[in-house]
Amino acid sequence: MDTGVIDFLANHAHLVEPLAQLHHAEWSGMLPWFTHDDALAEFRDHAQSRSFPTTFVAVAGTQLLGSASLIARDLPEEDLPGFGAVTPWLASVLVLPGWRGQGIGGALVEAVVAHARGLGVPRLHLFTEGQEAFYLRSGWSELHRFTLRGAPATVMVRELLPVSEAS
Repeated sequence: MDTGVIDFLANHAHLVEPLAQLHHAEWSGMLPWFTHDDALAEFRDHAQSRSFPTTFVAVAGTQLLGSASLIARDLPEEDLPGFGAVTPWLASVLVLPGWRGQGIGGALVEAVVAHARGLGVPRLHLFTEGQEAFYLRSGWSELHRFTLRGAPATVMVRELLPVSEAS
Protein backbone atom coordinates (compact mmCIF):
# COMPACT_ATOMS: atom_id res chain seq x y z
CA MET A 1 0.00 0.00 0.00
CA ASP A 2 1.91 3.03 -1.27
CA THR A 3 0.22 6.25 -0.17
CA GLY A 4 2.82 8.44 -1.82
CA VAL A 5 3.93 11.40 0.25
CA ILE A 6 1.41 13.22 2.45
CA ASP A 7 2.34 16.88 2.73
CA PHE A 8 0.87 20.36 3.12
CA LEU A 9 -0.61 21.89 -0.03
CA ALA A 10 1.51 24.91 0.94
CA ASN A 11 4.53 22.89 -0.22
CA HIS A 12 2.83 22.07 -3.55
CA ALA A 13 1.13 25.33 -4.56
CA HIS A 14 1.23 24.28 -8.23
CA LEU A 15 -1.59 21.83 -7.36
CA VAL A 16 -4.11 24.57 -6.43
CA GLU A 17 -5.79 24.75 -9.85
CA PRO A 18 -5.98 20.97 -10.44
CA LEU A 19 -7.39 20.52 -6.91
CA ALA A 20 -10.02 23.19 -7.50
CA GLN A 21 -11.09 21.50 -10.73
CA LEU A 22 -11.26 18.05 -9.12
CA HIS A 23 -13.16 19.19 -6.05
CA HIS A 24 -15.65 21.26 -8.01
CA ALA A 25 -16.33 18.33 -10.35
CA GLU A 26 -16.72 15.93 -7.40
CA TRP A 27 -19.04 17.98 -5.19
CA SER A 28 -20.85 20.60 -7.27
CA GLY A 29 -23.79 18.21 -7.81
CA MET A 30 -24.28 17.75 -4.06
CA LEU A 31 -23.47 21.37 -3.23
CA PRO A 32 -24.84 23.52 -6.08
CA TRP A 33 -23.67 26.74 -4.42
CA PHE A 34 -20.05 25.45 -4.50
CA THR A 35 -18.47 27.09 -7.55
CA HIS A 36 -15.10 26.53 -9.16
CA ASP A 37 -14.14 30.01 -7.98
CA ASP A 38 -15.04 29.02 -4.39
CA ALA A 39 -12.83 25.94 -4.64
CA LEU A 40 -10.00 27.95 -6.18
CA ALA A 41 -10.19 30.64 -3.48
CA GLU A 42 -10.21 28.02 -0.71
CA PHE A 43 -7.19 26.15 -2.06
CA ARG A 44 -5.29 29.37 -2.74
CA ASP A 45 -5.86 30.28 0.91
CA HIS A 46 -4.81 26.81 2.08
CA ALA A 47 -1.68 26.96 -0.08
CA GLN A 48 -0.54 29.79 2.20
CA SER A 49 -1.12 27.92 5.47
CA ARG A 50 0.54 25.09 7.32
CA SER A 51 -1.66 25.69 10.35
CA PHE A 52 -5.43 26.25 10.15
CA PRO A 53 -7.28 26.11 7.85
CA THR A 54 -5.13 23.96 5.63
CA THR A 55 -5.10 21.14 3.11
CA PHE A 56 -2.94 18.06 2.89
CA VAL A 57 -2.15 16.42 -0.44
CA ALA A 58 -0.96 12.96 -1.35
CA VAL A 59 1.56 13.04 -4.18
CA ALA A 60 3.76 10.50 -5.92
CA GLY A 61 6.54 12.42 -7.61
CA THR A 62 4.66 15.21 -9.38
CA GLN A 63 1.38 13.27 -9.59
CA LEU A 64 -1.53 14.31 -7.38
CA LEU A 65 -3.19 11.32 -5.70
CA GLY A 66 -5.67 13.01 -3.35
CA SER A 67 -6.31 15.60 -0.67
CA ALA A 68 -8.04 16.31 2.64
CA SER A 69 -8.64 19.58 4.47
CA LEU A 70 -8.98 20.94 7.99
CA ILE A 71 -11.49 23.81 7.90
CA ALA A 72 -13.50 25.95 10.30
CA ARG A 73 -16.95 25.36 8.73
CA ASP A 74 -18.20 22.85 6.20
CA LEU A 75 -21.89 23.07 5.29
CA PRO A 76 -23.81 26.32 5.61
CA GLU A 77 -26.26 26.52 8.53
CA GLU A 78 -29.26 26.26 6.19
CA ASP A 79 -28.02 22.86 4.95
CA LEU A 80 -27.22 21.55 8.43
CA PRO A 81 -29.18 23.43 11.11
CA GLY A 82 -27.64 23.41 14.56
CA PHE A 83 -24.08 22.84 13.37
CA GLY A 84 -23.23 26.36 12.20
CA ALA A 85 -21.05 27.07 15.24
CA VAL A 86 -19.40 23.64 15.32
CA THR A 87 -15.71 23.75 14.44
CA PRO A 88 -13.35 22.41 13.12
CA TRP A 89 -14.16 19.96 10.32
CA LEU A 90 -12.34 17.34 8.31
CA ALA A 91 -13.49 18.09 4.76
CA SER A 92 -12.87 17.51 1.10
CA VAL A 93 -11.39 14.04 1.41
CA LEU A 94 -10.83 13.01 -2.19
CA VAL A 95 -8.64 10.33 -3.76
CA LEU A 96 -8.40 10.17 -7.52
CA PRO A 97 -10.25 7.12 -8.88
CA GLY A 98 -7.16 5.24 -10.07
CA TRP A 99 -5.63 5.44 -6.60
CA ARG A 100 -8.60 4.44 -4.45
CA GLY A 101 -8.46 1.34 -2.28
CA GLN A 102 -4.75 1.70 -1.55
CA GLY A 103 -4.90 3.39 1.85
CA ILE A 104 -4.39 6.93 0.57
CA GLY A 105 -7.71 8.22 1.90
CA GLY A 106 -6.98 6.79 5.33
CA ALA A 107 -3.49 8.27 5.33
CA LEU A 108 -4.86 11.70 4.38
CA VAL A 109 -7.51 11.53 7.10
CA GLU A 110 -4.93 10.54 9.70
CA ALA A 111 -2.64 13.41 8.60
CA VAL A 112 -5.48 15.87 9.23
CA VAL A 113 -6.33 14.19 12.55
CA ALA A 114 -2.69 14.32 13.71
CA HIS A 115 -2.38 17.95 12.66
CA ALA A 116 -5.62 18.92 14.47
CA ARG A 117 -4.48 17.04 17.57
CA GLY A 118 -1.18 18.92 17.42
CA LEU A 119 -3.13 22.19 17.35
CA GLY A 120 -4.93 21.13 20.54
CA VAL A 121 -8.28 20.43 18.87
CA PRO A 122 -10.36 18.27 21.25
CA ARG A 123 -12.73 16.86 18.60
CA LEU A 124 -13.10 16.91 14.86
CA HIS A 125 -16.32 16.68 12.80
CA LEU A 126 -17.09 15.65 9.25
CA PHE A 127 -20.12 15.06 7.09
CA THR A 128 -20.42 12.29 4.56
CA GLU A 129 -22.89 10.88 2.10
CA GLY A 130 -22.38 7.13 2.12
CA GLN A 131 -18.83 6.74 3.43
CA GLU A 132 -19.74 6.10 7.08
CA ALA A 133 -18.15 2.63 7.15
CA PHE A 134 -14.81 4.05 5.99
CA TYR A 135 -14.79 6.52 8.88
CA LEU A 136 -16.20 4.13 11.50
CA ARG A 137 -13.18 1.83 10.89
CA SER A 138 -10.82 4.60 11.98
CA GLY A 139 -12.41 5.79 15.19
CA TRP A 140 -15.18 8.13 14.03
CA SER A 141 -18.68 7.92 15.55
CA GLU A 142 -22.03 8.82 14.04
CA LEU A 143 -23.42 11.98 15.61
CA HIS A 144 -26.37 13.07 13.46
CA ARG A 145 -28.17 11.71 10.40
CA PHE A 146 -29.89 14.14 8.06
CA THR A 147 -31.02 14.56 4.47
CA LEU A 148 -29.09 16.82 2.11
CA ARG A 149 -30.96 17.62 -1.10
CA GLY A 150 -32.84 14.32 -0.91
CA ALA A 151 -29.81 12.15 -0.09
CA PRO A 152 -29.02 10.61 3.29
CA ALA A 153 -25.97 12.10 5.01
CA THR A 154 -24.27 11.78 8.37
CA VAL A 155 -22.32 14.09 10.65
CA MET A 156 -19.56 12.17 12.38
CA VAL A 157 -17.21 13.08 15.22
CA ARG A 158 -13.82 11.87 16.40
CA GLU A 159 -12.50 12.66 19.85
CA LEU A 160 -8.84 13.65 19.63
CA LEU A 161 -7.96 14.05 23.29
CA PRO A 162 -8.17 11.32 25.91
CA VAL A 163 -11.71 11.13 27.33
CA SER A 164 -10.56 12.55 30.68
CA GLU A 165 -9.21 15.67 28.87
CA ALA A 166 -11.98 16.15 26.29
CA SER A 167 -14.49 18.81 27.15
